[in-house]
Amino acid sequence: MFSLAGRWPVVARVSAFLLLIMQMNAGAQTRTGTEPEQGPDETERLQKAVQNPLANLVNVPFQYFGSFPIGPFSRTQTILNLQTVLPFRMTERWNLVTRANMPLISQPYLNRNEGTKNGLGDFNPSFFLSPVKAGKLIWGAGPTFSLPTATNSAIGSGKWATGPSVIGVVQPGHWTPSWRATCGRLQATKIGPRSIRSYCSTLLTTTL
Repeated sequence: MFSLAGRWPVVARVSAFLLLIMQMNAGAQTRTGTEPEQGPDETERLQKAVQNPLANLVNVPFQYFGSFPIGPFSRTQTILNLQTVLPFRMTERWNLVTRANMPLISQPYLNRNEGTKNGLGDFNPSFFLSPVKAGKLIWGAGPTFSLPTATNSAIGSGKWATGPSVIGVVQPGHWTPSWRATCGRLQATKIGPRSIRSYCSTLLTTTL
C-alpha cells in the first residue's frame, strides 16, 4: 500500500518544477505555422490554439471523466486530469511540446455501496517534437512516461512505463479532431517473472 505522507514530497517537487517552467516560459511564446495566416479574428485564433494540443501556447486544461455504473452496487468513479502544456522553441523549424498529466482519482469500493479511496494517480509526462510551420496536418512525436507516484495502490499501476507517442491534429472550420497513439512497456517496481509487459492504446477526440 502506498503511503500518502511518503508521496507528498514527490508531488510537491513536481508541482514546483512545473510552476517554475511556466513562469520562465510565459514570456517566450511566439506564433507558429500551426496558426492560419489569415484567421478571421484574434478570438477565433486563440480558440483554435487552446483546442490544439500542439499549439505554441502555455495551457493548463482540466479533463473530467465519470464512469458509472461500476460493480454490483452501481458505484461511480471520477477522474480529474490536470494537464500542463508547455511549448519550447528548439530551432527555427522545431518546437518541443511537453504535456504533463496528473490525475486526481476517486475510486469507490466495488464490494459495498459506500466508501471510496481518493488521491493522486500516476504522473504521466510526454514530450512531442513538432514542426513550427505545419500544414493542414499538425503532428508531433516523442517519448511518453508513466511514473508510479500514486498515493494509493488502488488508484495506481505500481509500475514504470515508457514508449513512443504520436499526435495528429487537423482544424477544419470550427472543428478540432485529434488522434493520439501510444505504445510502451510496463516495468514493475519489484522485478519478477511477469514484471514486464507491452501495451498500445489509441485515443480519438473532437472539440467544437
